[in-house]
Amino acid sequence: MTIEECYSMMDGDWDGIKRRLGNEDLIARLSIKFLSAKEYSEIGIAISERDWEKAFLNAHTLKGVALNLGYNDLAKATSNLTELLRPRKLDNPREADRLYLSVTSEYNKVINAINAYKDSTL
Repeated sequence: MTIEECYSMMDGDWDGIKRRLGNEDLIARLSIKFLSAKEYSEIGIAISERDWEKAFLNAHTLKGVALNLGYNDLAKATSNLTELLRPRKLDNPREADRLYLSVTSEYNKVINAINAYKDSTL
C-alpha cells in the first residue's frame, strides 16, 4: 500500500497534502507519528469527567492537526465538537457525547488506514 492509497482509504485530501508538503516520505512519517497523538483519548477522558476546558483544548488541537494533515472528515467532526465546547460550559452534556461519537468514527477511519499503511511497509 502507498501513502496515497492510505489517504484514499480514509477519504483524506491527498492532493492538498501533496501540494502543501510535496514529499511523500514526509507525509508518511507525519501520518505514522499521528498514531501516537494523545489528543483523541484526552478528549474522551475530559468529556467523561465533564472537564470542558480540557476537552476544548484537546479537540481544538486535534482539529488543527487533522486539517494540516488533510484528514478533512476528522477535522470537520472535531471542528463541530470544538465549537460546541468553545464556551467551556454546556447546557446539554449529551450533545458533547454525541459529537464525540462522530469524532470517534472519523478518528477510527484515519487510524485504521494509517495502520494498514504501516503494516504494509513492515
